[in-house]
Amino acid sequence: MKTFFQSMMSFAVAAMAFTGCSSDPEVAPEVQPIQLELIAGNTTRTEIGPDNKITWSESGETLKILEKVDAAALSALDNNGYTKDAASGKASFTVALPAKTGTSFHYATLHPKGAYASSSNTDFAAIKFVVPEIQLPTTTSFDPDADILASKTIVTDAQPTSLSLQFARIVALGKMQLTDLAVETDETVSDITFTAPGKVVTGRGKFNFDTGNILTDQWGYSGQSKEYVSMLYKDVSATATFDAWFSCAPFSVGANETFTVEVVTSRGTYTRTVTIPADGSLNFTLGDLTTFSVNMSSADFTPAVTDPSVFTVTFGATHPGVSNNRVDYSPSLDLGVTGSSASSLTFDFSTPKEAIRSTNAFSGYDGASGTFGWWSATNTTMTLNDVALNGKTAFALTFAAGASTSTSTIQASISKDGTHFFPLSQSAVAVDTKISGSELLKTVNFNLNAALTDNVSIKFENTSSQGCKLDDIKLMPLDAPAADSYPIDWKAAPALTTTPDDGGALSFAADNGSGAAPESQMIEYMWEGDDCTLTFKKADADTWYTVTQNDNGNGTGTLTIKPEIYTATDVDRSGTVTVSVMKNGNPAITHTITVTQLKKGEAVKNEYTETFKNFTTANSGYTNTGNYISTEVTIDGVALQWAYTSCALNQGGAKFVLGKNSDKATLTSGTISDGISEIRIGWKAPFSSDKLQMTVYVNNVSVGTLNITAASGDSGTETISGLNIAGNAVIKITGAGKVGSKDNRPGINSISWSSN
Repeated sequence: MKTFFQSMMSFAVAAMAFTGCSSDPEVAPEVQPIQLELIAGNTTRTEIGPDNKITWSESGETLKILEKVDAAALSALDNNGYTKDAASGKASFTVALPAKTGTSFHYATLHPKGAYASSSNTDFAAIKFVVPEIQLPTTTSFDPDADILASKTIVTDAQPTSLSLQFARIVALGKMQLTDLAVETDETVSDITFTAPGKVVTGRGKFNFDTGNILTDQWGYSGQSKEYVSMLYKDVSATATFDAWFSCAPFSVGANETFTVEVVTSRGTYTRTVTIPADGSLNFTLGDLTTFSVNMSSADFTPAVTDPSVFTVTFGATHPGVSNNRVDYSPSLDLGVTGSSASSLTFDFSTPKEAIRSTNAFSGYDGASGTFGWWSATNTTMTLNDVALNGKTAFALTFAAGASTSTSTIQASISKDGTHFFPLSQSAVAVDTKISGSELLKTVNFNLNAALTDNVSIKFENTSSQGCKLDDIKLMPLDAPAADSYPIDWKAAPALTTTPDDGGALSFAADNGSGAAPESQMIEYMWEGDDCTLTFKKADADTWYTVTQNDNGNGTGTLTIKPEIYTATDVDRSGTVTVSVMKNGNPAITHTITVTQLKKGEAVKNEYTETFKNFTTANSGYTNTGNYISTEVTIDGVALQWAYTSCALNQGGAKFVLGKNSDKATLTSGTISDGISEIRIGWKAPFSSDKLQMTVYVNNVSVGTLNITAASGDSGTETISGLNIAGNAVIKITGAGKVGSKDNRPGINSISWSSN
């Protein structure tokens, strides 16, 4: 069942002026809600027009719909649809109401839905709402999300299919006309704050939907109030005369009391304190608009301090009074960021949960910003993108970093393309177990081999197994490289990947009387490195096989190993192929792969090792289910796939942690086609423990239970041998119930096996 709401309203205007320190306020008559059809508005949200009427937006309007049936608890629902009739200006909202039975149905709404206080708010006679202290008005109208409207309660004897509502404004509105601002050309305004000391200007209030009245004694209840309202702007020109619109609680600034206006622009801060004359008052009346002027010609001016940094990130250094425990730095307001790159800087976190959040405050060194910071978990990253270096080549990167329990490490790096990162220091920066003192402040000095015109990315990565917090990140240009400056030459470091990997093997069978050479096998390679080349070599004595290269020209290729016909009857033979990345004529990285061929009649056993080296997903819960495609093991030319259920991922130095005290947690391989003769499990105790237990299955038949005595951090390998499983095989490892005095949470870091 859906409900359709149509909305009608109007309001009057109160006028007042402050020229100097005296004025004669004019208080507008009290306004009651009047049922009127609205004139169609423009495409912005609810906005005041030149005729002092409200128009609904074309889209995006929201309501919180309150439904109370008999004595049951109140339900608070959001509208799921909104339309506006262009001809009449009427707005229609839709909401899906769960079907209910009863004899008395009460309905009321609150605009916008964000004004509804979500915590413990079920008393129809005292609905809590919030007047925000931070508002985003335009130069011609108040912030629509700060315009709080309540509808008249309607009582029915059954759930309706349509309702027509009347609204009343349950806040006061202000239009502060600033005059004689001594602004200069190209100056922009970012923040205007109106403060009335000791008054409830913004904060929480309560509305009685049974009677249709504000609870006047509940404004700012339980200390939920602010004595100011701040209006934020983006790229708005500062002019000598400027209208600042806001909503607020109803209050009065009486005779001989003061209020303060602070205007922050790109050039500095203008501050003016006004004293109400003995025969005057400034009144903000419920439902009314109070217009008043403030002459800023005598305002105190404080020039803005020029930030010499490329960027300075002081998490939590937002507008005073913002107390959210998570701050989103992606909006265009760029809160908390200054410096020459502030306007372009963006943030990227490796996982959604790694956000800016409230933590214990840093203290004890100059510049500490306080209660916010990036709280990084194991192997998580934060990347600052679109950093303009302004033609500089020498820099000092400073940041505050502290850990609460164990020492952590942070590696900072830089990239020109956002993909290939170069470390800014020889080794990762150690982060001590401190949250105060000068040891928190870390410095990484680096210099570039040439100035850049393109923007760069700077990444911070927690390379340890412990969490830590970063705050107050600053990149400062230097006139010359520091004594310990780390050079960045933008040359990719040598890297090499082979399959089989370094130390791996290719095994060939004898011809078994067929008279033909065995099928060939391949070594796959991938390499990179500036000023580098790739070479390969087999031992001079290895004349019984050939090596043929197929290079793709993009750093990848294969080496095909082809043995000759096997003629010996009682001797195994083996050799080695070395693959090297050469830099300046010397091997920078070398991988060695063993090539073996068993004597005639001997069975060949292939060796496989899975270390899950490219599995980086991290989650501490034990409800994770998913798949991982191996980059190390292929079966019949296809990458082996692993499936996991009820596992924690990449926790405590373990790739997979089988669910706490649960035999439902599993790690299962795909099909292995050449059988299994031996299995080796590389385990780790990631958390506090005394005994661990896992059961290993092949084709759903138990082949062994591993009972391990281990303390936190211990690791090792358990082997199950003597298996004789031919053909297709599937390995499955499960957890178990509690077997010691502490929880059974076994970790797995590798699985290797021999074919049959």
